Amino acid sequence: MSPLVLRALFGVCIVIAAGFGCGAWIIKKLPVGFNRAERSGIALLGGMGLLSVVLFLIGQASFRRTTIWAALCAAVLLAIRQSGLLLRDSIALRRATSKGAQLPGLVVLLILVITAIAGTVEITGDWNNDAVAYHLLGPRVWLREGVIRPVPDNSLTAFPQIPETLFATLIAAGGNRAPDFSS
Repeated sequence: MSPLVLRALFGVCIVIAAGFGCGAWIIKKLPVGFNRAERSGIALLGGMGLLSVVLFLIGQASFRRTTIWAALCAAVLLAIRQSGLLLRDSIALRRATSKGAQLPGLVVLLILVITAIAGTVEITGDWNNDAVAYHLLGPRVWLREGVIRPVPDNSLTAFPQIPETLFATLIAAGGNRAPDFSS
C-alpha cells in the first residue's frame, strides 16, 4: 500500500475514534429500546457533529495543525474510555447476525470496499466540481491561514458546515486523500 493511502486511512481512523469519543455520552441518554449497535451508531454520528462544532469554535481563534491534533487527542482519550462498551457492542452484533442477514452484509461490505478503493485518489477538478469549489477550498485556506474565516472571493465558504470542518481535520490528520477516502 502507498504511504499516502496509509496516511489517509490513519487520518480517517483517528477522526472516527475522536467522533466516537465526543459522542460517547449520548449512549447513556438514548432510550433503552435501542440496541447496542444503534446506540453506537447514533453516538458516532452525534459525536462527529459535536467534534466538528468544537473544532469550528476552536478554529475561530486558532486552526493550526497542533490545535487540531490537541483536540483530536483529547477526543480519542474519551473514546479509549468507552472502548469496552464498543467491544461488547461488536460481540453482541456478531451474535445477533443471522444467516439471512449475511448476504446484505456482504453487499454492503463490497460497496464499502469499492468506495474505499476509489477514495484513494486525490480529488481533482475545477470550479464546476462541488467538492473542489466548496468542500475543499475553505478547509485548505483555513489550514494555510491558521484560522477559520470565509474566503473573500468565494461566498460559499462563508457558511461552513460539519463536512467542511471535518474535511479540514481529515486533511490535517491524513493528508489530501483523506477527505475522499472518508466517503
